[in-house]
Amino acid sequence: MEDQTELREALVRRLAQRLRPVCYAWPQALFDTMVGNLADITLKYDYHHATSSHLATEESTKLLAELRASLARSERMRSGEVDAIVAALTGEHAAPPAADLTT
Repeated sequence: MEDQTELREALVRRLAQRLRPVCYAWPQALFDTMVGNLADITLKYDYHHATSSHLATEESTKLLAELRASLARSERMRSGEVDAIVAALTGEHAAPPAADLTT
């Protein structure tokens, strides 16, 4: 637990150093509370992430597969839409372009 306390104190110092210039007008008590809460949330997330990394890997793999499938569907749809737009603009039986009479 001592390591967690030291880690939190170091994190609070780093956060305060980085955020004080941005929050210069904040009352000190409010600033300290905000920085402490940020440190607590960061440590909680890091702890949760570290203890569930194998679950995160499985979930990430599944999400990436779903995203790739969505991307492939989107590309197929866009390709079909582009073909339809090109056909509509050019017409399937469009007349050949007019001859250039300026030459």
